[in-house]
Amino acid sequence: MAMRIARGDAACAPHQADMAHQKPTGAPQTPEVKRRRAQAAPKTLDKLHRNPVPRAPLRANRLRRHPAQTAPPELGGWRSYTITFVCMSQRPVQALALPDDLVVLQRDWLSSNNLLCLGEQAAIVDTGHVKHAAQTVRRVRAVLGTQPLATIAHTHLHSDHCGGTGALQAAWPTATTWVPEPSLDAVQRWDEDALSFDGTGQRCARFGADRALVPGQPVRLGAHDWQVHAAPGHDSLAVLLFEPRHGILVSGDALWEHGVGVIFPHIDGSAGFEPFNETLDVIERLAPEIVIPGHGAPFGRAGGAIDAALGRARERIATFQAQPAQHALYAAKVLIKYQMLDVDAMTHADFERWLNAAPSLHLLHRQHRPDLDWPSWLAHVLAPMFGKGVLQRDATHVRDGN
Repeated sequence: MAMRIARGDAACAPHQADMAHQKPTGAPQTPEVKRRRAQAAPKTLDKLHRNPVPRAPLRANRLRRHPAQTAPPELGGWRSYTITFVCMSQRPVQALALPDDLVVLQRDWLSSNNLLCLGEQAAIVDTGHVKHAAQTVRRVRAVLGTQPLATIAHTHLHSDHCGGTGALQAAWPTATTWVPEPSLDAVQRWDEDALSFDGTGQRCARFGADRALVPGQPVRLGAHDWQVHAAPGHDSLAVLLFEPRHGILVSGDALWEHGVGVIFPHIDGSAGFEPFNETLDVIERLAPEIVIPGHGAPFGRAGGAIDAALGRARERIATFQAQPAQHALYAAKVLIKYQMLDVDAMTHADFERWLNAAPSLHLLHRQHRPDLDWPSWLAHVLAPMFGKGVLQRDATHVRDGN
């Protein structure tokens, strides 16, 4: 497995370097695949940690340090490394045997991961945030070269998973775009309320949609046929994509290796926490060998990583079921942090206006601490975020923190 590692542990950092997860280097690869994989190596990074790379023990054929490659000064510079097979920093990183024609572009927590499915009709699953749309186009073009992108598909339509779709459509106008079936009409009418962008105070560039991903009806992406499974929980309309021959699951935000996403249907009262557990049941029945999550590194069944992730998710949901106010507090912090990841900084007045205008935050106020008035509740939510450096403020602005 070849992996680009930014300064810091890219597998565990909150803001992760883009990485191309590939098959172990001993596996046979065609010249065309080798060429595309070489082109897929990222040349810039969205956001970097500035910690030095620990001199970790390696179980690998070789560790080769490239000459220093400097990012723009505002990013602090970085160095790249190529590690064959396994890097053991804080824990082993599995050598996941993805087929040669599947390329994972790992992003950060503002943009979702992207899966490129190569073949005669190249496809991408999920497209990241609009803030990174130009970078997403560059990444895809670097992999495909002169081949056009034929298909764009989505696990769900939160703005971190579909924000690059409009830019990809502009770059490849003949691409066919697939969305989960219940979202097709809202996209075609561009109803930002039905698409949840208005309610959460988020932004997404407009895009079109042609086809519906329907549970039970397979879809061809690249060289593989993928099953479509309903995945309510984090988003009521989400789907899972499962390639049964190799046991590869594209889970979106239904399953991460660590942590659980916000359960948005619980915020608006359309559903509770149980659909999330039902989706975990579906994943258990599918018994994938590799999970490609919406955020974070792909992980595999070997070593128990998938079973452990399912167990952690169930424990977290059980906590939310027992203490729904804790979910409300968690969700409020996530929405505020997400906004600041997008804009980087806001004047105090603009920050206050955004908070006051976000409908979901008012719902969360009532679910968490209705005994507090609005200004007191905001102060209660924001104090630990400023105290821990998640957000920062100076005389004029509120800024994204660590």
